[in-house]
Amino acid sequence: MVFTLLIAADIHGTKTNYEVEFPVQPTIPDLHRKVELVFGTDFVAKAPPGCPGAFVIDRMQIFDERVELWVDLLSSTQLQEFSQIYVFQPETAWHREVQSKLPPAVRAPPQHHHVSSPVAASPSAGMNISGVSPNRSISVASLAHVPVAPIIPVAPSAASILLRSGADASHEEKVSMVFDEMDARKIRAIDLSEFQAFLTNLQFEFSVNTISDLFTKADTNRDGSISYPEFQRFAERYPTLLDAMHYRAREYWQDVRQKEGIEAARRLLESLRAREIDARAASAQAAAETAAQEGRLAAQLQAVAEAEAKEREALAILDASRQETERARAEVAARCAEEQAARDNERMKQLQHIEAQRDVEAAEGRLRLQESEQAQAEDRLREIERLMMEQQRECEMQRMNTQRARGDLSNAQGVEQQAAMISAEASRDVQMAAERVALAKGDLARAQDRERDCTAAHLGAREATAHQRVQKEKEEQELLICREREASKRAIEVESVRAVEAQEAMCRSLEQENMEHAAARAKVQAEEAPLIDQEVKLREQRDHLEQREAALRDEAGAFNIRHTGTRGVASPRSLHYNSPMGAASPLAVQGISPDRSPRRQFGSPISSAHSPITGIRKPLS
Repeated sequence: MVFTLLIAADIHGTKTNYEVEFPVQPTIPDLHRKVELVFGTDFVAKAPPGCPGAFVIDRMQIFDERVELWVDLLSSTQLQEFSQIYVFQPETAWHREVQSKLPPAVRAPPQHHHVSSPVAASPSAGMNISGVSPNRSISVASLAHVPVAPIIPVAPSAASILLRSGADASHEEKVSMVFDEMDARKIRAIDLSEFQAFLTNLQFEFSVNTISDLFTKADTNRDGSISYPEFQRFAERYPTLLDAMHYRAREYWQDVRQKEGIEAARRLLESLRAREIDARAASAQAAAETAAQEGRLAAQLQAVAEAEAKEREALAILDASRQETERARAEVAARCAEEQAARDNERMKQLQHIEAQRDVEAAEGRLRLQESEQAQAEDRLREIERLMMEQQRECEMQRMNTQRARGDLSNAQGVEQQAAMISAEASRDVQMAAERVALAKGDLARAQDRERDCTAAHLGAREATAHQRVQKEKEEQELLICREREASKRAIEVESVRAVEAQEAMCRSLEQENMEHAAARAKVQAEEAPLIDQEVKLREQRDHLEQREAALRDEAGAFNIRHTGTRGVASPRSLHYNSPMGAASPLAVQGISPDRSPRRQFGSPISSAHSPITGIRKPLS
């Protein structure tokens, strides 16, 4: 069976729409190759001067009739017969897509076809489904659709004629159609086997002797076959049987067609069920992939949460490190202030020590001066002994001054020692302050190193968090794709289920219609059987009466010759017979005229609306 698609593209500014046929439903690579083959020749032939390159496919979209939108063609499951496809080409200086109306689809040039279609074009082949070409920016998730209408096989030519004929066919049409149907060898002659097979296949309940007798009556020249003129005379003698043959042959082929339609519908149903199973499996696989992707996304979310927790922990450590650094800086500043205060105190103590040293030096100077004066006084004492008494008092006074000077010297030396001790203590304080400053600077350096390490760790944690967030976004996008794929597969599954249900309903409808048709046919056959038997019996009676009439005519002629001496033939109607039916003619009793067909007491089976045959049949639409 041929698979047909409508494929359109822009060939150098002109929208071209071809009806392209495939031996089977194509895959996406097969479709690409076919499209390049179909449009490649036109692209080169219609190319303007200087246009480089060949026909290249960028992407394809298919018109989804359910949502009435152009969607990206991603899978061959989206394809159905007579789907409209539009092919996008890459944007170049020589080509730019412009949205416009698509022309009606025409068949691709003959050289592009692998096979020719035995069926007529789709109803949509003469018009564009969507009306306009798709916009390049439109992109909707793809969904698939499957057909539900069965394919009715084409009956043979004779059967086609019978199926097209209705209950109002003329007598000659019925004769011609029944003869053609009975003539299996198509030699315009019917032998006994064909005659018997025809009546048997149409379920005429005739015995073998009856069939043989009917064949003999039809074969008037006794050549072993029935020609068309002989069958015409036979049909005139058996009009009810002709009606039954025509009706049963027509009903037979209608039954065959219905059964073939049911069989085709069942095959399509099996195909749809297989597609439904595939769609369920694909939907389950898509659901499993979505669940797996959700698991990966959950794990990625957990990883992002852990990375954010590590980042927060690193940030807390960095904050603590910064606070520690600030405390260390404050400690260093305090120790520096203490050192400066100690240095200031040291300078002050040194100044006091220097002042005390100056006082000692001054006292020592005064002591030396006083000793010099004492020596001069002793010299004068020794020199001036006579002035000893006066000088003794003065000497005592100088001794007292000397003692006071020595006391001052001792005090100054004590003050100096105390200042020296204070200065040494201040030096020790300065040294200790310097040591504390060095320790604080070491702590500051270590705090700064820790801060740098924490900053690096925080930056690493931030980068790890950013990386995990990027991974999370990728996983979320993949999850969206999986969910769209799952939704697409689920839609395909739902559509397949609907198609199967619709096809099952159609199969049931066709089977019910066939059963009703069979029941109606059986009812008609049951009602026409006694009429056919009556016609056959009446025909036998008429033949018998015609034979008796001929014998009576012979006897009447002989009687006239004996009694009158003439050879005139008396009319049988002027004779009186001792018939068991009374004085009436036996021909009249049977309702038969010697020069006409049997009187149709039940109305004409050809034209009367009250015919026991045609009046109850269900004519074909």
